[in-house]
Amino acid sequence: MAGGCVLAGTLSVLVGAALGGLLRNQIAAVVAGIVVYFVAPSLIRMINTSAVDYTPFGSLQVLTRGVHGSTHSLSASALALAAWAVGLAVFAVVAERRRDLG
Repeated sequence: MAGGCVLAGTLSVLVGAALGGLLRNQIAAVVAGIVVYFVAPSLIRMINTSAVDYTPFGSLQVLTRGVHGSTHSLSASALALAAWAVGLAVFAVVAERRRDLG
């Protein structure tokens, strides 16, 4: 359980840093983080209950054992959260490279 918590925390930091780098506004990044972690899973759960485990918050719950009876394993949850983190980080780097910094 401790390993899952450490991995979940590390990947959550990467998701938050990617959102911050992508948006470049602290308030917008905090609001986006709240939406990604709390609002989006609730909306997705209304459409498809098994898909919520693949959202960042759903993966965090599985990794930290906060949810029982999930549809996928700890390793699948770690891969899903890593995919979110890496995908957002790559998107943030590409967006930063395209911005006019002058």
